[in-house]
Amino acid sequence: MGALLSRPFIVVVGVLYPMYRSFRAAEDSTFLSIGSSAIDSRRVKWLNYWVVFAAFQAVEYFTDRFLPWLPAYHWLKMYFVWWLISPRSRGAEYLYRLYVCPMLMDHSHEIQQFLERSEHNWAHAEEDGHVWIRDQFARLARVARFHALQLGSRVVNAKPPPASLQ
Repeated sequence: MGALLSRPFIVVVGVLYPMYRSFRAAEDSTFLSIGSSAIDSRRVKWLNYWVVFAAFQAVEYFTDRFLPWLPAYHWLKMYFVWWLISPRSRGAEYLYRLYVCPMLMDHSHEIQQFLERSEHNWAHAEEDGHVWIRDQFARLARVARFHALQLGSRVVNAKPPPASLQ
């Protein structure tokens, strides 16, 4: 069960959440006004790449389940990542401006509200998680003590083996 849940968890927490935060940083006008324009241009380029790559990773989670049988599927993925990074094609910038940014802008308000609720819940989840783990260990200790006592009483109350077995 853990293997089934770990990948979606990693995609949401390790990819989609940082993708959205990077998107916000890329579109924040105060962030873009810091430093020289060349430095800001590089920051925006790599933030654009990261946002597009994170979206690719989220899509890849599903395509890896249904499309690996396609000839050269893995080669196509590698080419796509190279295309994103290439200074000649500027693939990440192209996809960011044409698809990713408009989609995230359209849903920015809903995403922000969801993240604020989630971050509030995450603050309490760590504490609740520690309590749950402590309770599970206490329960396990009670079950182990019960079975140890049962086994001990069986040993104490056991009849000696018949003389023929000794």
